[in-house]
Amino acid sequence: MLELLEKRVLEQRCWELRKCGYRIALDGFVGNLDERDKLLPEVDIVKIDFLAIDPLLVPLIVKMVRKHKVRIVAEKVETPAQYEQAKSLGIDLFQGFHFARPEVMSAKRAKPAKLAMLRILSL
Repeated sequence: MLELLEKRVLEQRCWELRKCGYRIALDGFVGNLDERDKLLPEVDIVKIDFLAIDPLLVPLIVKMVRKHKVRIVAEKVETPAQYEQAKSLGIDLFQGFHFARPEVMSAKRAKPAKLAMLRILSL
């Protein structure tokens, strides 16, 4: 699957990639269908950016996108309210910090000499 940023997508290229068997995800969709009406039939997934859209406009955008046979992903879902809104609109795929935040992990690195010794011992 290829994920393409909405602003940089060319309709002809999407058509060519789909013909080659790729599935296309349109990322960062904010509802500007004027320029993208022809593109929506060529994609498989539309990722609606919940941080960039006014919550009052989200239902309208979802309704417009649903006219096309695409799966919808609610992306950048950061609050319980955004999650509940997406669920109530029938969206069943989600991404965002509401579900988990990145966690910085630290660990001791093995010394190269010890790794080499372990490899020798395993032989």
